[in-house]
Amino acid sequence: HWHDVHGAYGLAIPGLRAYVQNHLLADPSPLDHPWFDGCSELDFDDVAAMDDAFASPQLAAADEDERAFADPARFGVVVTERRHLVGDPTVDTPARLLLFVAGLPAAERDRACDASASLVTERAAEAQVVRAELLVAVDDAPQPQAADHVLSLWFLTVADLRAAVPGWLAAGEESLPPTGERWVALAGPRRLR
Repeated sequence: HWHDVHGAYGLAIPGLRAYVQNHLLADPSPLDHPWFDGCSELDFDDVAAMDDAFASPQLAAADEDERAFADPARFGVVVTERRHLVGDPTVDTPARLLLFVAGLPAAERDRACDASASLVTERAAEAQVVRAELLVAVDDAPQPQAADHVLSLWFLTVADLRAAVPGWLAAGEESLPPTGERWVALAGPRRLR
């Protein structure tokens, strides 16, 4: 339903520049994902375009359809600014690691973002990362943020992703502040726009 039906609702949202659905990888995972079965990314040219889209009847229709298949107890929103770190930002791959960092004290958020960016700079080439982005939560979001930032790593193959996971998890434990929460998801992204 999400891809075949709900995707059309998303594509109808005015001002939408890009739309990616990140589906949990169906094959066995080295991680337990009780909290994650997928997430969408909606990109807009600016905050005004996003605000207009969020006030549109098309988004209201998409929200209504979402209630037909999504568990509201497991739903969250993160309004972010995308910071490109490594690789060609136009290249999509079939395998993606998403590291969600949340619940940090305000004084630690910038340091955690810097640590995530440094981690990518130091490890990307050896870990076969094709593309990396840091999605940083904006301060003036229209609703509570589900994460402080999301580290997005794109891999050429699912096998490359799986091989890299233990190293990324260990490096994240060493580099990121010990406070707050972290969740990792292995996703198969599908670009609809």
